[in-house]
Amino acid sequence: MTSNIAESLNSMLRDEREYPVTAIFNSIAHRFGEIFKKRYAEVDNSKTTFVPVAKAIMRENMTEGDKLYVNNINRNTDEFTVLGYNHSAKVNLWRWSCFCRMYDLVKLSCAHAKAALRLKHEDEYDTSIYNYSSQIYSKESYILAYLEPICAAPLDSEWSVAREYLGMQVLPPGFDPKLGRRKDLAVDQRRLARDLRWMAHFLRAIAERLNLDPRELITPSSSPKFSLL
Repeated sequence: MTSNIAESLNSMLRDEREYPVTAIFNSIAHRFGEIFKKRYAEVDNSKTTFVPVAKAIMRENMTEGDKLYVNNINRNTDEFTVLGYNHSAKVNLWRWSCFCRMYDLVKLSCAHAKAALRLKHEDEYDTSIYNYSSQIYSKESYILAYLEPICAAPLDSEWSVAREYLGMQVLPPGFDPKLGRRKDLAVDQRRLARDLRWMAHFLRAIAERLNLDPRELITPSSSPKFSLL
């Protein structure tokens, strides 16, 4: 499991790794319950038609769309050509499609689609934008999604275990300390010899500055001046 979702879940349950198995499953159920309860409250308290994140994206696209020029050459009520920022884009409102591909992929009207909607609906522009975006971003959809937590690992009190397995003791697998990555002793010895040569060179340099025998840095002198060396 190397996806971002799996890594986030592993990070959230880092402390629970040392718990018994039943405690880990109980902790997962409680954590998911808390997250779903928090998300439900956040969405339920919002006053917008779409969830706040989608609403912020739509507001930004509306601002960008106001700076674009829209042309409807073939007089089709659903096909528009949008110009701006040194490039053009073709928008099809009936198919929820745009040349930039953002409208096609996320089904949330892009800046080009906002500009086309402004020309098509004029006074009803502010209310029409919700009809040209997927309802999965609506407040009602999110409330239904977070209405009940998804317990991938239910509480141990809800487990259904056959009677013959209740008294069974499951031991951890055997551990062989010889397994695993072997260290290259030759490499370690060469590294140690290199470090010792560098340390000897460093001690000789200090001894020359202090006019001392390098052995005095290893065996402290009885003189108070160098008693801390």
